[in-house]
Amino acid sequence: MILRHKRIWIPAAAGLVMGVVLLGNHLVRSSAESKIAKTVACGLKSSGPTSAHLTGPWAGLGILSGDLGTVNVSAEQVRLGDTSVNVTATLHHVTTSAKTTGGKASTTIAYAQLQRRLSAELGTDLQLTGDGHNLVIDTTFGIPVTVDATLTTAPQAVTITPTQVGVLGQKYSVPALLRSPLSAMLPKNTLQPRIIPLSGLPAGINLTTATPTAGSLRLAFDLTPDVVTPACVR
Repeated sequence: MILRHKRIWIPAAAGLVMGVVLLGNHLVRSSAESKIAKTVACGLKSSGPTSAHLTGPWAGLGILSGDLGTVNVSAEQVRLGDTSVNVTATLHHVTTSAKTTGGKASTTIAYAQLQRRLSAELGTDLQLTGDGHNLVIDTTFGIPVTVDATLTTAPQAVTITPTQVGVLGQKYSVPALLRSPLSAMLPKNTLQPRIIPLSGLPAGINLTTATPTAGSLRLAFDLTPDVVTPACVR
């Protein structure tokens, strides 16, 4: 009879322990995600919803070692230069002391936002799109023209460099045009490289690529282990 009771008691005790472990993991996980989301919102100064998700099924128990593993985060309405964007990121080896070994982030900028800025600076209406490699600018120099431009990146800036002008079915190299007799009639300001600053992100978040897709400008960032976030509580 005693042995029979032991056989019943042991699985029940094991189930109770497992239940406690699962509950503890869930509670710690939820608390950690909330704190990470607040830290991210503070660092990015986001004015929209911000969330964090620990990817490991037992990540909550990482509080015992101080390493919570990989975290996916998203933040809406982040100021990037003079535009508002939504940011997604993946951070690796996030610790309970708000450190990380680094990660990746990405966002997109609608062409409408860039169009307004460039149109105001250049004093002419223009339309932007992309072909996956070049930024394509439709504007007018008295007659409709299409300007192809390459994009290069610095840690917190994108440089737009016009390389080719298409007009009346013909394409001309920008450097060749600027050296030609037509140079005096060209709007040189429109054909010069233009830097778009992307300030507002914490130090340690560095722009790596800018891809002009058909509908928007896609930006990718590297997050270093030395990302500096302000000491604030939200």
